[in-house]
Formats: sequence, structure tokens, C-alpha cells
Amino acid sequence: MLAILLTIFSFSFNADSFLGPQDFTAPTTLADTTTNHYVEVDNIFIIGNRRTREKIILRELSIEKGQIIYLPDLQEHLKNDKSKILNTRLFNTVDINVLELSPEKVDIVVRVEERWYTFPVPIFELIDRNFNDWWVNRDHDFKRVKYGLRFNQYNMRGSNERLKLIAQFGITRRYGILYSIPYIDRAQKHGIQLQVNYRENINQVFKTENHKPTIHDSEEILFQQFNSDIKYTYRGRFYTFHEVRAGYVSSKINDSINLLNPLYFNNNSQEQQYLTLSYIFKQDNRDFVGYPLKGYKTEITIKQKGFGIFKDINMFTFDASYARHIDLGKKFYLSNFSNIYVSTPKNQPYSDYHGLGYKSKLVRGYETYIIEGVNYFLNKTTFKKSLIDGKFNLFGFVPNQFKKVPYSIYLKTFFDLGYANNYPNYEQNTLLTNRWVYSGGVGLDIVTYYDSVIRLEYSLNAEGEYWFNFDLKKEF
Repeated sequence: MLAILLTIFSFSFNADSFLGPQDFTAPTTLADTTTNHYVEVDNIFIIGNRRTREKIILRELSIEKGQIIYLPDLQEHLKNDKSKILNTRLFNTVDINVLELSPEKVDIVVRVEERWYTFPVPIFELIDRNFNDWWVNRDHDFKRVKYGLRFNQYNMRGSNERLKLIAQFGITRRYGILYSIPYIDRAQKHGIQLQVNYRENINQVFKTENHKPTIHDSEEILFQQFNSDIKYTYRGRFYTFHEVRAGYVSSKINDSINLLNPLYFNNNSQEQQYLTLSYIFKQDNRDFVGYPLKGYKTEITIKQKGFGIFKDINMFTFDASYARHIDLGKKFYLSNFSNIYVSTPKNQPYSDYHGLGYKSKLVRGYETYIIEGVNYFLNKTTFKKSLIDGKFNLFGFVPNQFKKVPYSIYLKTFFDLGYANNYPNYEQNTLLTNRWVYSGGVGLDIVTYYDSVIRLEYSLNAEGEYWFNFDLKKEF
């Protein structure tokens, strides 16, 4: 399994607009016939940033005022800088032009169009893992919907800070606050994030049987959890990120859950408290993070759950993933995602079981299953063709940030492969563990503005089952 992951290698990237990665057009204001010489960057101008501070944009530029640089290298740097500015997710469009002052001096002009930054969004979502889990395992019960309000304030004070508030009701009630500051120093390398969450359920999964979650319904609160954490971030280079996170988690279950599964928290306990400490390394060199077509991303997470005065659980995990996206030319693209997860010790409470079946970490075609395991491996490959790529304008009383609606449609085929080592003495879930599971299929991806992706997929898995799946997130 590890050999598969290590055979994938990285390469450089490119992006154009908020719609998605496209070919960068070399500046036309620079003389085309005198490209092989050195020039000095006389000045850098930022235009269109009404809220965003210039330093946030300049942070993404690899070129400085007064720098002397070989002209072909300048164009390549600006090509990549444009992608970096777009990947801050602060702007709808970014244009970078080079203005020739003389054969030896140029100005750089960065023109941006800011996004809308205030989003009070109603919550109306399924509480289940995905569409098929809700449609098949829960008989498409519309009572299994969470509702409320999620408020996001992006780019606070023009410094790319974020405030998130959530008030959610229904079967799962949740209240939370998150505040992040990407840079707290003048050099813009160090950042911090704080968050606090509380949730309670009157509908709770208490065991997995035949790889299907079993749920208990009640009018009483079955599960309560409070968690808080603080995260320190360091970005020393453009594409490399380091995070250290420390947190506290306190959970309680109703006695009915404990009776149904005495191993939910282990030792017949109804409460669990622990501290967490994790380190995350990310190297993100993708052209457009909302829907990448070129580049790569590496992410490694090392985490310890339980230490110090709160250690109702003792669990160490290593989680590494690598995604690579290749532009094959003529609007054909290939993407591959590999993930390895390892945990120790093997004996853990049911509440801390992990495996394939959550969010993007699943084998497509197995959306209705949870394949839990102490260790697992996942590989997903997608080959796609761009069918339509364009934009149209909305009219009427529409804010400028929403008037230009981009759209892209991709036809794709995919193949996924996964393997999970079963937990010890977990005999009720053996059909899909300790063996390879795989699937293939076809689908459509519809990409539009503000990083929105609609996925329509039809797959055949190794069990001979055909499934249609609908999702509102990119595949990986």
C-alpha cells in the first residue's frame, strides 16, 4: 500500500480565475521582442482592494519592489503568484499586468475583484454521512434534517480573518464559535485560531452492524459533547503550512446508549474526557483549491488523544494523504488521491472507531457502508474531460460580487480502491474488512462560483451493486 503512495510525484501549477484554473495570458503591455534580458521592478500597484489590506496581497507575491529579475522568470513567477492570490479565497478575479517603463524597468499592476465576505446562511442539511446513506439506510426520512443559521464573516478588518457562528437545531443541536487570524506578526508567518463547540443529539448511532450504522431514537438527549481547541499556524514559505493544535473534549451518553452498547465508551462508562495534541503538515501546490486541475497537495497529521489529567482514552494516529492533479492537454485531466491511516493501540471504545465511509474518505459506490478499521488505505483516481466552460451575467438588483456567474461541466470516469484492517473481536463487521474493496463509474461535475461543486456519479462496486450518488463537495 505504501508503495502505491510513494510512486506518485509532484509538479508545478497554474491558475487563472475564480471559476477554475485556465491558461495564464502573458502580459501584452510588455515588448514581445525583448524578452531575454533582466529588468528591475520599479513599483507594485494594487487596484480594486476596497477592504483587503495590501499586505495580504503582497504576502502572496514572490516579486518585491526593487528586485532585478530575468524577464522570462518574472512572467513565470507572476503566473504562479496569480494562483496564490486566488487561493486566499478573497477574490473573484485576479489580473496581473507588467507595464514597461523602459527596457530595464517595469511596474507590476495587480488588479483584484473582491468577493462578498458576509454570509448569514440558513442551515438545511441532512445529518447523515451522504445522500445514499440517507436515501437507502434511512428511507429518505425528511425528519433527519438539521436546520438553523450559520454565519460566516470572512476577511474581517481586511486581514483575511474569519469569524464563524453556528446555531443548529433539529435532531442534532449544535452551537459554536470560531475565530481565526492567519497572521499575528508583521512578517505574516504566524497565526492562531480559537474555537468552542457544543452539540447534543436525540438520535444517536450506537453501533455498526454489517457495516451499517444502527441508530437509537428518543425524546431525551442521548449524546452531549463539549470541545474546544486552540491552533497555532506557521507559514514560512508560500506553499508549506505547519499547525499545532491542542484541545479538550468532554462527552456524555444517556444510560440507554450505554445499555445498548456497553463498549461505546468502554468499561460501561457514560462519560469520557481527554486532551488532544496534534501536528499537521501541509504542502499545497494546487492551481485552484476550490476545484484543482493541476498541482499537488500533501497532508500529514500526527495526533495523540488522551494524556495529562484527562486521559479516558489513549489513542495515537498517523494520517497521511497525497493528491495529484495533472493537465493532460486538450481539456483532459487526471487526478489521484492516496490516503494511509494508522492507529494504535488496537483496542478502542466504539466512539473512537475510524474507517472508510466518512466525507471524502470513502470508496465511491460504498456510500451506504462504513468500513471501520484500525488501519486503512484508500486510492481514488479520476479521469475527466472539460465539456463546457463559460460565464454569464445576472441582471437586476444583484450585488456586483454575484453578477458574473461562471460555470464549468466535466464528464468523468473513476476507479477507487480501499483496504481496512478490522478491529479485534469485531465480528459483526467482517464482510468488507481485511480485503480489497473497489469500484468504478462515470459522472458529471458542475463547478460554479464561490467554490461550489455539484457531483453526479453512477458507480458499480465489487459487491455487484449499482449506485447513483449526489454530492455538493469536490471528490478530494
